[in-house]
Amino acid sequence: MSGGPSRGQHHLSKDGQEEHFLLRATPQLAARLHRVLEEDPVAADDHAMSLEWEQDATHARLQVGKDAFRARLYNLPTAVETWKSYDDVHLVKSGDVGQLVVVMDETEDGPEHDEYTHGITKPMEHARKRHFRKEADVPPEVMRRVELDVRHVLQGGTAQGVEIVDVEEEFIDGEWRPVQDTGDMPAKDQTQLKEKQPDPKD
Repeated sequence: MSGGPSRGQHHLSKDGQEEHFLLRATPQLAARLHRVLEEDPVAADDHAMSLEWEQDATHARLQVGKDAFRARLYNLPTAVETWKSYDDVHLVKSGDVGQLVVVMDETEDGPEHDEYTHGITKPMEHARKRHFRKEADVPPEVMRRVELDVRHVLQGGTAQGVEIVDVEEEFIDGEWRPVQDTGDMPAKDQTQLKEKQPDPKD
């Protein structure tokens, strides 16, 4: 199926509440509908549009001017929020959409199942399968060892088999160098190191 863009529409129901739906069309039809929305239709009668549902309330026919297109209603894997703006700056949530109307060419067929598996954006690909995926088959002894390591880390220790080396460094000649342990230094070198240290009284 051609991956044309989706367009959100809304209208007021009989009880005065806003109702929303998403319409996904082929690229050619989507461009044609955009022209109508921009008050520059391809044909003069393109403004005359209607969507008539069949008895199963799933299949429909979209009439655009003199042309008719097959359409079908699909469930989305998750609800999609709809927002609107009156000044192109501030957004106000206006509803939730859980279904999608897909318009197809006469030569195209949509998915046979009732759910539009991949939603309307690329990140939603296989969303339901990824969300409800099976848990990893981890041996119980591995889980116990990981829990024990986490406890040790939280208590300030380390994981099993891990050694932490604390290295103190000082900045010398434009680079960081490990601080030398004076305990293993010759007496002569220790004297020179003390002479270099500044007097706290200064």
